[in-house]
Amino acid sequence: MALIAAHAYLWGMLSSYVFLLYLWAFLLRNLYVWLTEPSGPQQKVQWEKQVVVVTGGSHGVGCSLLKRLSLTGARIANLDVSSMAGDLPNVFFYQCDLSDTEQITKAVQRISDDLGVPTMLVNNAGRGMTEAEMQHVMQVNAMAPMHLTRLLLPGMLRQKNGHVVFVASVLGFAGLPQAATYAGSKALVANFRDSLRLELRYRVRSERVKTSVVFPGKISSGMFDGVGSPAWLSPELSTEMVAGRIFENLENMRGGEVYLPKMAYLAPIYWAMPEIVRDLAHQVAGSLYSMNDHKSVVQKERH
Repeated sequence: MALIAAHAYLWGMLSSYVFLLYLWAFLLRNLYVWLTEPSGPQQKVQWEKQVVVVTGGSHGVGCSLLKRLSLTGARIANLDVSSMAGDLPNVFFYQCDLSDTEQITKAVQRISDDLGVPTMLVNNAGRGMTEAEMQHVMQVNAMAPMHLTRLLLPGMLRQKNGHVVFVASVLGFAGLPQAATYAGSKALVANFRDSLRLELRYRVRSERVKTSVVFPGKISSGMFDGVGSPAWLSPELSTEMVAGRIFENLENMRGGEVYLPKMAYLAPIYWAMPEIVRDLAHQVAGSLYSMNDHKSVVQKERH
């Protein structure tokens, strides 16, 4: 009985601690938005003047985003290895292996020649939850967004109009066993975007070029099939929901951070906790063995 009572007490204390952390994260985020968002009427982007580049648009979140963008009147380039099923108005496919920087450079030149100077870049493409192809994962998830940003940002600065979106992950804050490369690539993306944000705001002094980063949890795109996580902590997000939040930031000309679902606001606090508390949080969430049934792990065990 004493053991049960002690367990109940510790669980109650941990629950209270998590609630307070979430409350502070919520309050601090809203204070940040209030301090940094411009006052006055909310601006809307003039879509007919935009040239949008979306990576990985043939499937998942990228495909859902293209469906929304195709109705705006903007000219849209889909950078992917394979084309999407069916055609969408105003969407043009450019075949490109995002692990190859030479192909990326050539594709950007073709887009500029065909559609005009890109004003929006959505770095959405991602390589899966596997350790088998470490270099390829890092090239697609991290190096490609940096290379594309380097190529397209000068044109945005010249036009004083632009928006760069990075799709990161909550795993960029709190990794998983057997998903180290994926988590590391997303942490790199998040830190690259933050450095870029500071550079644009305080060094270049460009308020018209925005940056956004999205930290989603588990998405129903197929990449996370077999990854176990409790529904209360990480409910599965639809690709339409994530695409909708990206579209909202683009349309309202608003930069910043987007965390999905609500519990994801706790993610940045993870590294503020002592290591022993982080380990306990993983054990409570059951995330130490989340990858056991993922296809990459199952296939490895079969070999």
